[in-house]
Amino acid sequence: MPVTYPRIPLSDRVRDGVAVVLILVSLVLPWDGHSLAAERIDVVLAAILALFSPAVPYILRSGALSGRADLLRTWLLRASFALPYLAVVVTTLVVDIVVGRVPESLVSIDGLVLGSGTAGGFGAGLGVGLAGVLLAAAPRVAELSRVPRGVDEAWRIAAVAVATLIVLCLLLSTVLGLIDVSSGVPTATMTGLASLLVVMIVFTVPPFAGMVMGDLGWRRVVMWLGATVAAAMLFAPAVESIYRPLSGLVFWPAAAALAAAPGVVRTMNQTAPDALRLGVASRALELIAVTGVAGFTYGVIVFLDVESQRGAQVLSLITTMTLIVWSLTAHAVLRRDPHRGRVTALIAAVVFLMIGLVELVVWVVILDAAPVDPVSLGVSFALPAVVLAALAFPSGLQGRITLRRFDGPPGQPRGFAVPRGTEEATPTTGPIRVFDAASVGAGTAAAARSPESVRADMAGSTGSTTSVTAAEPGRAADAAGGRDAESTGVPPREVVSQHVPAEPRADAEPGATPVVQSLDSVPSRAAAAATKSESTPDTARAATAEAE
Repeated sequence: MPVTYPRIPLSDRVRDGVAVVLILVSLVLPWDGHSLAAERIDVVLAAILALFSPAVPYILRSGALSGRADLLRTWLLRASFALPYLAVVVTTLVVDIVVGRVPESLVSIDGLVLGSGTAGGFGAGLGVGLAGVLLAAAPRVAELSRVPRGVDEAWRIAAVAVATLIVLCLLLSTVLGLIDVSSGVPTATMTGLASLLVVMIVFTVPPFAGMVMGDLGWRRVVMWLGATVAAAMLFAPAVESIYRPLSGLVFWPAAAALAAAPGVVRTMNQTAPDALRLGVASRALELIAVTGVAGFTYGVIVFLDVESQRGAQVLSLITTMTLIVWSLTAHAVLRRDPHRGRVTALIAAVVFLMIGLVELVVWVVILDAAPVDPVSLGVSFALPAVVLAALAFPSGLQGRITLRRFDGPPGQPRGFAVPRGTEEATPTTGPIRVFDAASVGAGTAAAARSPESVRADMAGSTGSTTSVTAAEPGRAADAAGGRDAESTGVPPREVVSQHVPAEPRADAEPGATPVVQSLDSVPSRAAAAATKSESTPDTARAATAEAE
């Protein structure tokens, strides 16, 4: 049976499975402020069409269709199945902007005033489902050889655009949500709200700024944080709105899904595997420190404004300061001495996980409150897990499932990842060059040739043949030493003759045949030294006169 679609690697299978799970789980989550996703017929139909996107490669791989599939058209077909879902998402956002209104009532959470009963809105089901659809519509590893590089750049730009939407939504929702009730909110509470807003912005901006700069380490961090935010939405579904303060984190999983596309790697700076692992750990420690500083400021403001739960607040301040100091220390040691810094960073990551677990137990068991803040979960659990995953395992275990490494042509960056079982095409767009498979194969074959075959080719391409020229006294001395060794019984070193084109002398007449010295005519170093030591000015003048 003819194969109509290339082999599907394990990474694509995992990506498809995660996409299907996210789309199905989103149906039981709130879509907006009025209904679940499964209660809206437009969302259900769009989700069913989106499920065909990851199924297309497997249908083609099974041989159900005759003829070999065009990979570019296959990806366009899969992407078209995601368009209805995107249309429903955009419609929901527009309805929230037009129909939504300021919250009718206020709820105090940790001294902060948040809205409840918001009309319109967009819920966790929208964010989780959108992440699954974008993950399913991304070009697969097997399709990268035919997908233009401009598509990969567009995928990375889309991830940064969604992150920009998150920041704008956080700012606008906070301003619009409090514009009518600011007179009844204490100054300390407004300050706490502003500090919490800064925490969420700091949690979002650095990773995607690193994506703009092409840092693969920040891409790994974005993927881990997106998975953490999606898990928080699954266990604690929420409904956000442009008119509810601090709304916008619902789009974090979608931004992470765009960054997780395999083609995005081709548009970013390529680094060696070991350097990439150190970079991932360093970026995670940096984000822990920066977010910890903003969180500590928020904790101080809440401590001054709220008089209840003093013990938990003091514990939170102490643990936050510990995160800041230890993350900065581990980051500094890791940059100065990676060998020692690796141990320090691993110990810090384990301590961070233990601190997060203690805080979780205190809030859930003792205070009977569920800490569902995605930022706290990301800093306490996701980022330390990133450090452990980057530094705890040997580098040889990474990149062997679906990728192979090659050095590329001389003078080019090392460690570029190429899908196994696919042929790399010459790029038509994009700033990063993709090496042609033919040139890479030719370079590899040339490197694998033996010295004898190279010398044979040189013999065929040169007109004159010689063993060693006069400009190579060192090699001639080795040969002379080999002849002398015959009389002493010591086995001579192997002398390999080379075919070198003879070069004419500088004082030779035009058209004269260049003089070639054979191996026997070249004296050894010892003989040359002896001749030089025995020569006198008289003998030199005699030799000059004889030559004249």
